[in-house]
Amino acid sequence: LIIWPAQQVVIASAVAAATGGKADPTAADRGARAGVASRTNTLFSIPLLFFMGAAPHLGVQFGQDVSLMPLSIALLVIVGLLELNAIKGKLGPMKSIVGVIHCGLALTAVLYLLIEFLSK
Repeated sequence: LIIWPAQQVVIASAVAAATGGKADPTAADRGARAGVASRTNTLFSIPLLFFMGAAPHLGVQFGQDVSLMPLSIALLVIVGLLELNAIKGKLGPMKSIVGVIHCGLALTAVLYLLIEFLSK
């Protein structure tokens, strides 16, 4: 809902400019917003791949008296803040591909530690 509509504006603006028309002045901002959302998708892909690959080997043990509510709230807050940044925020440390990879690895570590400590 963010990337493709923004890309359509950028493409239409480029086509208009290439055919002698006027470029859309909002195209640059829309393209930048699509870039932030795209990098956020990549950011989430790193923990996704880690947990998919590690699931058979890590085997998180949940204690019998453990409430999963604190873990659920913590995960929702982290994911919600990152999604909010994708919608309204700036790139920050994700200005480069290396930055996205480092942020993805850090997010993976944070999520893993949350699961380890809040599931006991």
